[in-house]
Amino acid sequence: MIRTIAIALSGLLLLAGCSSTGGEDVAPQEVSVTNISVSDPGAYMDSQEQAFRDQLKDTGVTIIRTPKYIALIFPSSITFETDKYDIVPEFTPALDTIAALLRKYGATDIDVNGYTDSTGSDAYNLKLSQQRANAVAGAIIQRGVSPQRILPVGYGKADPVASNDTADGRAQNRRVEIRIAPPTAAGATAAAPVTAAPMAN
Repeated sequence: MIRTIAIALSGLLLLAGCSSTGGEDVAPQEVSVTNISVSDPGAYMDSQEQAFRDQLKDTGVTIIRTPKYIALIFPSSITFETDKYDIVPEFTPALDTIAALLRKYGATDIDVNGYTDSTGSDAYNLKLSQQRANAVAGAIIQRGVSPQRILPVGYGKADPVASNDTADGRAQNRRVEIRIAPPTAAGATAAAPVTAAPMAN
């Protein structure tokens, strides 16, 4: 139900993304081309995880596999300027790769979760985290991923993955996560934070 409500927002994000490029670019169509049957969700997710690991090396994106989903974690330091929600141009190649793989593995649902550290007011952090989640969702929609699959949500300072008492911990908490799940498991991914230690890309 929540994902359905988000479709209208995603459509607006797509229009906004097109306007930023002059409205001339046509988003690629989403076509699932993997030959692995979705009837074997374990193998389907295994194949997708390996593709992300192979193609996102040295991008700064952390990839974590849990029993329910694959998480792509973008530290804000490689994705946004301080207190901004416009994606920096340097992150465009990684977004291109991510969107291409999300189109290829089209049987998954996608939660785009934004998080901040504990600095600042709750209202400010919730707004910024939502704006950043919207920005990433809009970018992958612009690149041809179906908006019906995507739910962007900002959680502010909730679900920290490290202590907010240190600069390094706060940097880890300022992030956007794309959580990719089989359709039957989607929606459950937003509730639980990623707490596993990052695995090597």
